[in-house]
Amino acid sequence: MGKALKPISSVEAARAFLVVKDREVTALKMQKLVYFAHENHIVSTAKPFIADPVEAWVEGPVFPALERFIGNGADLVAEEDLPRTGNHELDERAVTYIKGVWKRLREWSGRGLSNKAHAEGSPWYLATHPQRTFFQRLIDWEPKNPVISDALIRQYCRESGKWRCCGA
Repeated sequence: MGKALKPISSVEAARAFLVVKDREVTALKMQKLVYFAHENHIVSTAKPFIADPVEAWVEGPVFPALERFIGNGADLVAEEDLPRTGNHELDERAVTYIKGVWKRLREWSGRGLSNKAHAEGSPWYLATHPQRTFFQRLIDWEPKNPVISDALIRQYCRESGKWRCCGA
C-alpha cells in the first residue's frame, strides 16, 4: 500500500483537475474523474482521497457537494464555477496524484467514464442493487441516492483484483 494523501473536498479535487487538464471537461466527466481518483486512492492506500460522500445517482457516482456548483451534465466546467475552499494551496503530492489520474483518463469521454462506473458488480451497481431483506422488499424500500461507501469500493476492488481507473 502506498502512502495516503490527506483527504480533500470534491471541489478541491475538481479545481486541481482544472489546473492540470489540457482540454475542456464537462461536468459529467469531472464528476467521474473525481470519483475514479477517489476509488484508486482507496485501492492503493486503503484511505479515502475525497472527504465528501459520494452517492449512487442514475448518472453514476456523484459528489453532491460538487454537483451543487457544476451539475452533472454536458456543460463545460470553468474555474469560476468552483468556489475556493479553505485558504491553502493543494499539497504538491495531491497535484502530482491528480496529474497521474488525468494522464490515464484524459482520452475518456464523460459518457465513457460513466459507463465504466456503471459496470455490473461495480460499487455504483452494488449500491443501486442492494441485497434487501424480506421486509424491505415487502414495503418496496429503496434509498433515493444511496451512499457509495469506501468499504464498498475496497470490497469491489479486492474481489475484482483490479484498479478500474487504469483499465487494469
